[in-house]
Amino acid sequence: MNLEQEIREIISEVLDNDEIYMIDEEEDLIAHGLDSMFAMEIVVRLEVQYGISIEDDDLLLDNLSSIKKLIHLVDKHTSGGKANEQ
Repeated sequence: MNLEQEIREIISEVLDNDEIYMIDEEEDLIAHGLDSMFAMEIVVRLEVQYGISIEDDDLLLDNLSSIKKLIHLVDKHTSGGKANEQ
């Protein structure tokens, strides 16, 4: 399973919404039930699953509002993302 699929699975479980598997990666998750409480639950699951710590500056609903943005956020905080920044 790749990163996008794993993130879709987490979002689908948190939002209890199987439509997540079929939406475009740039589609706004707020339209599918994402709110600030669900966003924090997704962040916690991402931190645990990937062994990362997402900084407070990144904890804006806008940064968490699409699958593509969540992929970027995880990549940014994993060793692969840090290697790309150097």
